[in-house]
Amino acid sequence: MKNGRNTAGQFAAGDSGRPKGSRNKAIIAIESLLQGQAEALTQTAVTKALEGDSVALRLCIGAYSPCPEGSVRIIQPT
Repeated sequence: MKNGRNTAGQFAAGDSGRPKGSRNKAIIAIESLLQGQAEALTQTAVTKALEGDSVALRLCIGAYSPCPEGSVRIIQPT
């Protein structure tokens, strides 16, 4: 095996070939757009949730309630 690849040039099972902790370009772009705005966005979401906005409430509750291990959280619009 060379560089995590087998003799056919394919990555081994469970190895995508990406370095651990790497992020894709879309995530990097979103993070750069939101840089320095996290506190203001969070406060806006909380304020709207307290005013009765059900989507904002679901977002706030979902962010702070743990998802059971091994399951996937799917938030459906109302």
